[in-house]
Amino acid sequence: AHYYENVFFDGTPPPIGGDMMRRLGIASQVGENWIRPVALWSGAVTTDASGQAAITFDVPEFIGQLRLVAVAANTRATGAAAASVYVRRPYIMRTGMPRFALPGDRFECAASAINTTDAPVTALLRWNASGTLSGAGEKRLELAANGEASWRAAFTADAAPGQGMIEWTMVFTDAAGATLETLTEAAPIPVGNPAAYQTETEFITLAPGESRIIENTRFVDEPSLHTTLHVAGTPLWRLYPGLRYLLRYPHGCVEQITSQALPLYLLRNYAQVYKDLLPEKQVVDAAVVDTYIRHTTERLLLMQTSDGGLSAWPGGIHSYPYGSVYALHFLTLMRRDRVYEAHENAFRALQQYALGIMRDERHYSKSPPDYYLRAYACYALALDGNLEAIEYIPRFDHVPIPQSARYLLAAAKAMHSRNPGDWEAYIEAAPVEEFGATEYAGTLHSTVRADAIRLIALLQMNAPPEKMLPLTESLFNYFEKRRYFSTQEAGLVTTALGMYIEKFHKGAPGQIAASIVAPDGEHALSGNDLFTQIVPGASPRFEVRNTGEAPVYINIEMSGLPLQPRTTPIAEGFTVTRDYYHETGEKAAGDTFAHGGQYIVTLTVAPQRDLENLLVVDLLPAGFEIANPRLEPEIQPTAGTSEREDPVNKIFTPSHLEARDDRIALAMDKLPAGKRYTFRYLVRAVTPGAFQLPALHAECMYNPATRAATVPGAIKVE
Repeated sequence: AHYYENVFFDGTPPPIGGDMMRRLGIASQVGENWIRPVALWSGAVTTDASGQAAITFDVPEFIGQLRLVAVAANTRATGAAAASVYVRRPYIMRTGMPRFALPGDRFECAASAINTTDAPVTALLRWNASGTLSGAGEKRLELAANGEASWRAAFTADAAPGQGMIEWTMVFTDAAGATLETLTEAAPIPVGNPAAYQTETEFITLAPGESRIIENTRFVDEPSLHTTLHVAGTPLWRLYPGLRYLLRYPHGCVEQITSQALPLYLLRNYAQVYKDLLPEKQVVDAAVVDTYIRHTTERLLLMQTSDGGLSAWPGGIHSYPYGSVYALHFLTLMRRDRVYEAHENAFRALQQYALGIMRDERHYSKSPPDYYLRAYACYALALDGNLEAIEYIPRFDHVPIPQSARYLLAAAKAMHSRNPGDWEAYIEAAPVEEFGATEYAGTLHSTVRADAIRLIALLQMNAPPEKMLPLTESLFNYFEKRRYFSTQEAGLVTTALGMYIEKFHKGAPGQIAASIVAPDGEHALSGNDLFTQIVPGASPRFEVRNTGEAPVYINIEMSGLPLQPRTTPIAEGFTVTRDYYHETGEKAAGDTFAHGGQYIVTLTVAPQRDLENLLVVDLLPAGFEIANPRLEPEIQPTAGTSEREDPVNKIFTPSHLEARDDRIALAMDKLPAGKRYTFRYLVRAVTPGAFQLPALHAECMYNPATRAATVPGAIKVE
């Protein structure tokens, strides 16, 4: 999860074909590519008395087969019909390109000229690449009547990621040289981040009078090196590492979506903290963030199941109790502040689900995780003024529950009482039974999460600042000293600290001052200014000196090819391997694959200890394309009888699967130790060339230090 591409809602109008897949976070996020599905809708149309209606569609540039579907209804009956229609020109240009590329890839793209007329023609093909791709040329093709001719054009991806473009032009002329038709195609092809291209970040707090020199000591000094420096004095900038991690996290279960949106919602009026995390050229203001949050609300409610709760992953049929209550907490805050009104019926159904948890209608155990879940449901309902939840709080008074749950109940009491009383005495007198260990599933308990919950509750109880200082320092250290985060911890820590800074420490602008010596000269920082400098393609040197009376915060992000690339696999708690097989079952030898061939990819996980919420991400080489296991289940590899009965080697079905342009991602709820787990999927070698083979990466989503990865390599498609 540490090198995934930037993911954020794009507020610009959707292109032809729509961008809902991208907005839902389940399409390729490496950049814009040339794939444009056609989806047109007429709206409701009324027929004449004979039942006839004429409908006109403006079809975008497209060659192929479209499926037409009509659904009709009147007061007595309904009906539907479907038919296919071919869309084509007399003269056709058809191109074949990869959906993406990786730095340094060399590949060939095919362009075909098709003549559907009864007279011979000549086609002049020209191509030109720009952006992060290079390659140009032209070729004259002679086509017989009803004939076809093809050519392969060579292209190379630059050493650094970015957006590439291939522009094709094909001019058809008759025997006399007269132009019959000119066809053009502009094909965006993103050059994404491979595993070898790494990003390192560092957050530095500079006390008054201190200075720091920042230089490149980790990456090769070459054109793909990219450095971004931020310097600011506002304490809100200390939250940047958490926001960066959350907004760049590319996967979307109910917890992860909520963890991304909750802190962003609370910080929506502080655009400077997150503006560099948004897509380039996007205007950053509260309205853009509110639009993103509204789409987040829709994404959450699309996960609603028949019992009113929310499933863990999109498309699930079983509700995830903790994720449902966590999402309800976020949705209730939005309703309370009137930022966005969620669908009333869906919201009330989610509240009813939470009421069932609070009442223990599902007969949970009497363990600390279950009591925490019930208390959290009570708190989330009380936020909305639910009278039953408010009156239910005293039922927990004599029950041993985790301290963080007790803080939530105390906050709920304080919010709905004119005389909240001595909350400290209430918390100290009530019985406590803590969690036995960190949870990587279920309620996702950790000491960091518990501290964040306590701080949120103290803020809502209007506790004095000195009661919060130990918690705030511990939570700031979480971002500034830890290497790995989880979305649950990062979301709640960012939320808690954002609320704390907003209430007590917006900063004293007059005390903030710093000098920055950068490659382009010396700069001065004062007040609530933000200094940002981006240095592409060279090793920078910065010297930052705090000349004011308040701390200054530095965030440095450097990306490039490491001086010492990883040459050994990572195996921290388990191992992962990737193997390729022919459709016959014979293992593919070497690194060369046949153009047009199909191969079975076998991913194997071998845990040394029990794993929970495991995410496996297999990034593809650009020459391969996934045969989507959802769209083409009949051609997917299956296990033989002996494999299914093998007590050690297990063929598993993931609890969630995402097949994207550039990767396949698998999520598993639990994998017990002592066995080997295998997943297989099919790829096609669609583009000839020489390609990077990224590493296979896996980690436990709520315990990122438990991780494994293979070594990057290279392949050829011939």
